[in-house]
Amino acid sequence: MTILDPARSSSSASRELGGEGIEEALEANRKAAAMLPVTNPSGNSNSSPISVYAAALSRDGTVYAALSPFNRFEGPLVVQFDKDGTPVRTLRCQLPKDPTGKEVITPAHIGVSGDRLLLVSGKGDVLTYGL
Repeated sequence: MTILDPARSSSSASRELGGEGIEEALEANRKAAAMLPVTNPSGNSNSSPISVYAAALSRDGTVYAALSPFNRFEGPLVVQFDKDGTPVRTLRCQLPKDPTGKEVITPAHIGVSGDRLLLVSGKGDVLTYGL
């Protein structure tokens, strides 16, 4: 992911987001994928590259990026970046479960309102987390 800043000169208009938060997410993804059964006939693992499926910008310029795929047992991973694209922290958002242990929503969008992180399903269900 790249942050584009129109206030900067074109030679420094973007900055790659990376660092410890991304590496931690990649390692968690590798561990989770290693525990999944192989379901395709070629014998390849079910691992796929991590990508950002949703992002939100707070009023102060902080960027929150939700990473996909996420481990459904541990919940979605959101990485917080400052306005310069430096990773600040990694947030693991637990999902509520129904009585059978199945997650009740699958996040599709994120948002930030004040000191709250919002996860929103494709059906409009909203979960809030304190920042």
